[in-house]
This record gives sequence, structure tokens and C-alpha cells, in this order.
Amino acid sequence: MSWINESDLQATTSLFASAQMPSSALIDKLLREVEDAPEVVLDETTVEIYGQRLVEAARLLDGYPLTSNRVDRAESFHYLLLMTAYAVESAITNHDPLHPMWTAPGQSHLLDWGAASPDGVYRRATIRDDCSYRMWGQLGNAPYLSMDFRQSNPAVTLARSDFDVDSEGNFEFFVGGEPRDGPWLPLQPGTTGIAAREFFDDWRGAKRSRFRIECLDSGTISPSEWNAGRVAACFDVVSDWILEASIRFWMKKSTELAEIALNSFRPELARTETKLPAVTSGLWQLAPDEVLVIEFPGPEADFWGLQLASSLWHTLDYANRFTSINQAQMQPEPNGMCRVVLSHRDPGLYNWLDTMGLECGLMIIRFCGAAKASVPKTRLLKAADVGDELRDARRCSSDERHVQRSNRREGVAHMVCD
Repeated sequence: MSWINESDLQATTSLFASAQMPSSALIDKLLREVEDAPEVVLDETTVEIYGQRLVEAARLLDGYPLTSNRVDRAESFHYLLLMTAYAVESAITNHDPLHPMWTAPGQSHLLDWGAASPDGVYRRATIRDDCSYRMWGQLGNAPYLSMDFRQSNPAVTLARSDFDVDSEGNFEFFVGGEPRDGPWLPLQPGTTGIAAREFFDDWRGAKRSRFRIECLDSGTISPSEWNAGRVAACFDVVSDWILEASIRFWMKKSTELAEIALNSFRPELARTETKLPAVTSGLWQLAPDEVLVIEFPGPEADFWGLQLASSLWHTLDYANRFTSINQAQMQPEPNGMCRVVLSHRDPGLYNWLDTMGLECGLMIIRFCGAAKASVPKTRLLKAADVGDELRDARRCSSDERHVQRSNRREGVAHMVCD
């Protein structure tokens, strides 16, 4: 017996298909409501819909015009393969809200959904909206930090300035349950977890925050059990998420973006009135002999970072390739302008973004605490003309490039592994 009774895979009833942002937190939200049933049998039919949805996802990718060449097509199917691991890791392996623990820092250069920032350390903890929790720890040195309460309605985000810390950065607060004296906030209906972001411009000097969490009601509420109904539901919900949230959703986003911001950025910054980073994005599409010059004035920000991703919003390898740049890695012009060259081959310039051979992909820039944030301007050039057009730009020797690459690898290793 399949948990989801649907014969049509065309996204007519899927919660993920109708969600404005179908994050993996929705997987956990659906699975919490599953109860076991005696008629559920685990056998070969349990994975039939899972397989059908993967076939449907592959069919969509086969007809996706933004991944029509050989390199882009390989990246898109590699991404499909990774999404099984992502869905399981992010929504199933850390499922117990009565005994929550913060996940290890996510290695976005290996596994990513939704163009996570290369400068970011992402961690999650699972909670329930009918429980109370104690949170404590010590803040690190990230220029930007936030905690989002996942699936909260209304949305709740804590910024670094919201934490009541002592002289050493230690903090403690409570969430959910009855109001308390001291730092406390209620849990809004629908909350399934907490997602923490820390953005670092100095990767090698990054000091992550230390986070701890405990449920204060773990002895009074019955935990969810891994019964046959729940396991069957996992196959159905995870495959639905892979098809709708990781493939169809981002295909639609990029197709729309290609209509308004091809080789350019959206003309406005989003999220400027929130505690989240201000952001804008666009798509590049470059022939083998073309480059894209990206320019913007120094934003005087606490943090900014520019990155590349595939047209399915999968963050590209930034540990071994030059697919992102931030305010500490950038060499600005003497007049304060920031200028980056996006190209298929190394142009011999210090500020370079590497397409990794992809013909088409996403560009996204984030600003945190910026006094002068603005949408970047772009210019499309022939690769042969870059030297003449940018004759004053700082050059980069092969030895300097080697140092840059070594610094990136060590920075990523320290930021997310140490």
C-alpha cells in the first residue's frame, strides 16, 4: 500500500508543488502526522512511486533547455543523484524533536539545495511547536548570524543583535511552553525546527558559534516511532520532494529568471526590510568565447558575497574552484569599485569567477548590514577583448592563483570541518 494515493505525478496535489519555498523542513512536517496502519505492508511496491518520480524528474531534465549541452546535462543529473542524499540527511536522519541536537556544519560544496552561500555555515535542529526548549551556547565571530524558526507562522528570525550575551559571548534563552522570566519567546504554530546561518568573509579566521539545545518535555510526550506506515511515507514524501522541490521548482525559477535577467541581475534587491541578507540574482549564459564583467561600488557592508550555482540552484564547488568571491577575497579598484570577470577559462585577472564549463548558471549576491548596497551592472565581452577592455585590472600569475586555491581549500576545511 502506498501512503500517497495518486496516479498522476504532474504536481496537482503535492504540497511541495504549491509551496512558495518548499524547503526540506516540509518533509519532516508531513512525516510527523503519519500514523501506522495494519494494512501497510513493506515490500517491492513500497518503492514503486519513488522510482516513478525519479523517472519523471529525469524526463524533465531531459527536456530542460538550460541544461542542453553535455557539461550542463551532466551537472543536472549529478544534482538529481545528490538530492536523495540531501533529502534523507536534512529531513530524516535528524528527526527527533524530543531529543534534538544541532547538525554538524553543512558542506555546501558537496551537498546543497537552493544555492546555499559558500561563505555560510549552516546548521539545523528539529523541534515541535507543542514543546519547550532551552537554548544556550557561545557566539563566534561571524559578521552575520541568524536563526530562522522553520515553517513558523508568522515567520520568526533572530539576528545576532537579538541575543543577550555576556562579555565572552555566552547566551541562554528559552522557547515554547509557558512564558518565563528572562529571555523567552513563544513557538509559533507549525514550527518544525531551527536553522542557523553564519556568514564569514575570512574563512581561515572563522570561529563558529557553539550551539546547544535540550527539550524540557522529553519525558512527558510520546515520541514518534519508525513503524511501517512511517517508513512507507518516507519513500513517498522524499520522492515527491525530489521531483517537485528540487527539480520542477528550480527549473521554473530559472526559466522565469532567464526571461528578465539573462547575463544581468534582477533590477531590485529583495529582503531589504528583513533580518535576512538583502539579495538579488540573475542567470549567465555564455558562449565559449564570451565573458561577463560584473561591477558594483563597494557596499560598505558587514558582509557581502557573490557566488555561482547551476541553473538548478546547486552551489558549485567552491573549495577547489573559483566559483565565489566575497569582500575579503576581492581586490577592489582604486576608486572602490568591485569588478569580477566570469568566464570559462582563467583570464589571468585576480577577481575571477569560474563557470566550471557550464554554459548557463545562476549568479547571486548577498549583502548584510550594507550602507551602499546596489544591484551589480554587467557587460558581455569577447574573451579576446578582456585584456584591452580591463587593462587596469589587477593581473594574477599562476603562482598567485595557486596560493588563492590553497587558501580556499584551507579556509573551507577550517570553516566547516575543524
